[in-house]
Amino acid sequence: MQIVQLRTQVTGYRIQCPCAPAAERSPKSVIDHTTSVQWVKNAAGKIIGLVNGFTYYCSNKNKSSILWRCCRSSYCKARLVTSHCRKVVRCSLEHNHERTNYIIRHGVYYKV
Repeated sequence: MQIVQLRTQVTGYRIQCPCAPAAERSPKSVIDHTTSVQWVKNAAGKIIGLVNGFTYYCSNKNKSSILWRCCRSSYCKARLVTSHCRKVVRCSLEHNHERTNYIIRHGVYYKV
């Protein structure tokens, strides 16, 4: 079984998703920062997102987007909202805690 690490490039807080219908795409993109999301599996086999050393789990799915919340604390306000093709639509990356030490081995995320 081969595990593939996926990377998504994020430009601004709102980007256009190529998989969304043209009517749903935002006419403008806000370009104020660039960050990358690395998609890996955790030890249980679930997909998590890594941004600047912080981890995000899939909290909620609806027909047009997926909400990713910080894995560390239920009190942390950091969030990512992606389309179903994992293109970031909105993000709030302010955390109230330190990063977790981790390693990625064979595409699987482990806490140290």
